[in-house]
Formats: sequence, structure tokens, C-alpha cells
Amino acid sequence: MASQKMYNPYKEQRYALFTLHGSIVDDIFIGVMFSVAWSVLITALYEVLHINLAIPAQIITILSFVASLILAFRTNTAYERFIEARRVWGTMTVAIRNLARLAWIHSKEDPKVADLIEKKTIINLLLAYAIATKHYLRYEFGTEHKDLKYLLGDFPSHINTELVQVDSAPALRRRNLPFFHMSHPDNVRLVPKIATALEDNNQATPDNIPLQITFLISAWINHQTKATRIDVPTTNGMMNAINSMVECLTTFERILRTPMPAAYSIQLAHTVWIYLIALPFQLVSTFHWITLVVVAIAAFTLLGFEAIGKEIENPFGYDPNDMPLDDLCDVIRNELEVLTSTTSPGNVETWIFSKLNKPFHSSEFSAVELKKQNVNLVRQLYVDDVNFASKAKGNDHGLSHSEHTIIELPVTGGTSEQANESEKAKADEIKVNEPELRH
Repeated sequence: MASQKMYNPYKEQRYALFTLHGSIVDDIFIGVMFSVAWSVLITALYEVLHINLAIPAQIITILSFVASLILAFRTNTAYERFIEARRVWGTMTVAIRNLARLAWIHSKEDPKVADLIEKKTIINLLLAYAIATKHYLRYEFGTEHKDLKYLLGDFPSHINTELVQVDSAPALRRRNLPFFHMSHPDNVRLVPKIATALEDNNQATPDNIPLQITFLISAWINHQTKATRIDVPTTNGMMNAINSMVECLTTFERILRTPMPAAYSIQLAHTVWIYLIALPFQLVSTFHWITLVVVAIAAFTLLGFEAIGKEIENPFGYDPNDMPLDDLCDVIRNELEVLTSTTSPGNVETWIFSKLNKPFHSSEFSAVELKKQNVNLVRQLYVDDVNFASKAKGNDHGLSHSEHTIIELPVTGGTSEQANESEKAKADEIKVNEPELRH
């Protein structure tokens, strides 16, 4: 498996003052220029033509207070949606990890190729669920995506992805495509059609591929339970993970399909622009031509926060400020590939009693060598590890190899008298160290 560069979400924040990528300058540039042009007109009428257009400051004070409250609420609401979406994705990742762990380790595996194929298929479906969720939240329906098709294999035969025109799906058009107008016949789009009773009413909804993947995984869990390959606690754990995945998907849909009410957004835009239009009338008598600079700063600030609220309200798109869904899916892919690239650690003998396992820091001997010794010696190593840890805490650089307490193992196969003397000496040493261990 090829190594991938680690995604660093904080890289561009180091020099935020000089970074344009991810900023909203392009979105508000026209609005700021219009505000400046308007202030130029008002200032020119006041300074050149000597037309007194100044107004009392109390009006602007009231408008600024209202606009600031609305902008703060708008931005906070959008940010809460963004954070909730990220939190739910984390919950979904936990469910996928738990289900992958239970399927790979706790499902009984006979020495047959079919069992290995089953497990690998389920792991592929878990990755497909994450990727399908990403596309589903971006309104990219179907299973023909490059990063999804190879994971599903023949499963599209169980998932109806026939394409239909949107004009035959009024329910879909109202719910999922708010900016799509059927008055233009050239804009007819193709979306997947689900095989449901809605077809009888000339209605269609996009295939919910993530939900249908959970159906397939649930069917496999049911098959494993009937075949007694997983016990009841494992079955409960798997079903809890499946339920969590479905709950996360439903929460994603709630965030995606519940935007800020239109009346609120419209009123916010009106309030901000009324404030920006009225601002030069208050400032011109005090700042004169500097009014242009003050208005530009005010427009950049107010329009900027409004644009930020609009952009992060839907965190599932391709904008720089949206959730990095592609990177988050890559994290899941890498973890599942590592899981399936090794054999199941179900046989603990192979990795616990290994020559590479040295369980005691105070000893250089492996678990295989220690397994042949008596119990008293191993218990003494527990005491030595406590002393070793105490010394390591007092040394910021740790202990060097020469400072390790190396215990020599007794030679097996000697006379019975030598063995008895060795065991007696070890017993006496343990008694001496017992008070120290209690402390």
C-alpha cells in the first residue's frame, strides 16, 4: 500500500493574513465596490456641489446594532451546522471502525477461501458506505463514481440505479434541487430512480445508496448469526454500529435539507445593505473624502461575515471552507486497508508468545523464553518493572541500555539441588522486595 501525504488542516492558517485561498474576497468584491462607488457619489455631492446630505448619527447607531445582532446570530447558526456535521462524521467513523473490528476479528473464520472473501466484501462495503455518503450529500447520485464502483462490484444489480429525467420527479425537484428551474428544457437532468411504489405516481427519489448498503451489511450479519459464526454480544455490537450509521446518515440529511429560512436570509441582506447605503450620509460631514475608506472597511466586514454564513451553512460541497470529505474518506480507506492487509489476530499465541514480544522493560528476554521459567521469577520481573518505571520518570531522557536491570534467566536442565537453591534464592529476594513494592 502506497504511503499518502498526511492532510494538515491547519497549514493555511499559519499565514492567514496573507492567504487568499479559502477567503470570501471574490464573493464580496462586487458588493464592496458598489458600496465604495455609492460613497464616492455622496461625498462628491457634499464636497463638490456643496449639497448638505448629512444625517444624524442616531439612525446609523440603531441600524448598526440591529445588523450586528443579526449577523452574529447568522454566523453562529451556520457554524453550529458545520461543527455538528463534523461531529456526526466522527460518530459515523467510530461506527465503521467498530463494525470492521467485529467483522474481521469476532466472526468465526473457517480455513476456507469463501470466509475470507466474505470478510473482505463486508470491509469493502463499509468503505463504500463512507464514500457513498460523501457523494449522496453532494447530490452525486448513482454508483458509477470512480472511487465507489470498484467497491460495490456486482451489488449495483441489487441497487436500482436506472436514470430518469428530473421532470418526471417533481418531489425530487422540490426537495433536492431548489435552484433548478424546469422552464428551461435544456436543463433537464438525469438522476437515479429507486424501485419503489412512487413510480406508480410518476414520482422518483434518488437512490439512497448509503442506506441500501446498510441493508446488505445487515443481511450478512443475519446470515452469520444463523450460521452461529458470531455470538449474541457480537451481533448486538454489530447492530448497534449499523443503527449508529443510519442515525448519522439521517442527521446529515437534516443538516443538508434544512437551510436557513428564506425570510431570515432576505431580511438580513436588506438590513445590511440599508446600513451600507445610509452610512456615507452620516460620515461625510466628519470624514469628508476619508468616508470612502471607512465605508469600504465597513462593507468588507459586514458583507464578509454574511458570505461566511452562507458558505459554511452547507458543509458538504467542494468549497475550501467545506468539510474535507475526500480526505476524511481517505482516512477510513487507509485504516481498512491496513486491517485487511494482515491476518486476523484471533490466535493470540502467534503474537503474545513471540520472540519479538518483550513484555518486561527491565528484562531483555522474550515471551518465548520467559514462558519456560517458573512463576516466582516472572513475578519478580513485575517488581523490577515498577522500579524501572520510577527511575525512568526521574530521568527526562529515559534510561540508557547500560542502566537497564538485566535479569539472567536460570539455566534449565541442571541438577535438582541447583534448581532448588536457585528457587530458594529468588524466593528470599522477593520477600526482601515486598515492602518496597507495597510502598
